[in-house]
Amino acid sequence: MVALYEEIAPLGRNITHEEVGRTGAFLLSDMADGITAETLHIDAGYNAMGSPGRMLDRFRSSQSQPQES
Repeated sequence: MVALYEEIAPLGRNITHEEVGRTGAFLLSDMADGITAETLHIDAGYNAMGSPGRMLDRFRSSQSQPQES
């Protein structure tokens, strides 16, 4: 799943623990006092891509091919 997210996410990478921690710190700070009832996605843009569809098929086929060294 982690490799799939990295492949499909618009930023082309996975998130880090530090990114999640910084977001949590922001939400607990006074800087976020006007934010209510929101869903905050910390996923390198994966949520914006919708269903992976054909990209998932391409990912699966690339994972089943022998890797070059």
